[in-house]
Amino acid sequence: MLANSESLAALFTAEPNTAAERLGQMPKVQDRVREAFYLALGRQPDARELTEGTKFLQTKPNASGAAAGELLWALVAGPEFLTNH
Repeated sequence: MLANSESLAALFTAEPNTAAERLGQMPKVQDRVREAFYLALGRQPDARELTEGTKFLQTKPNASGAAAGELLWALVAGPEFLTNH
């Protein structure tokens, strides 16, 4: 369900007044990653997570809000969120 649910995916779209849209509007990609980790996991990313998250968001520079939503979705679908939150 977490990987393929259309209902869950809809929560992470870059619609007006959503976290994904707000993240996508942040000027620095690294700040988007830091904020996504804070929103989803309540912590800052470690160095490797920051690097990988930044690389991911940089692959979609013309869809920054959508990419931020995908990052949030990945964090929420991951084991840390599932076991700790």
